[in-house]
Amino acid sequence: MARKKYNLDEEIPKGKQYKEGDLILLFKLNRIVTYNTPLMEEWLNVENATFDAFEQTLFDRKLLESQTQIAGWSEEDLKMKFITYILELGYLVSENNIVTFFDKTISATVEGIKLTVKSDFMIAKGILDVFTTPYFHFQEYKPYKNP
Repeated sequence: MARKKYNLDEEIPKGKQYKEGDLILLFKLNRIVTYNTPLMEEWLNVENATFDAFEQTLFDRKLLESQTQIAGWSEEDLKMKFITYILELGYLVSENNIVTFFDKTISATVEGIKLTVKSDFMIAKGILDVFTTPYFHFQEYKPYKNP
């Protein structure tokens, strides 16, 4: 089977869906197969949060619920019964218009190629339902369901 050659000057079809391998070839990326990168080490070495009594009770309750019930949860159950509570404990909203968003479409042009993705969760500068500068985005990866 011939390997597809990518040329950044060629016209990319609108709405093209890329596989991970396509993106690696297209942008000449190096695939990282270890998780002990300097950035991951920095994230893992962040000091643990301290909770007041109410926050600790809520966290413990949600953690216990997830440990005993998660096997039966759908994606929406996971978001609504666990992830949203954990995000609230992070006090992500600030006076600097840092906002959390769910199910927003984000796009960027990278080396002349427009990439678009539907973000499951994003932290961004914005107001109400409009974001201007994304800082962090999470998209669930389903390798067997049209990733």
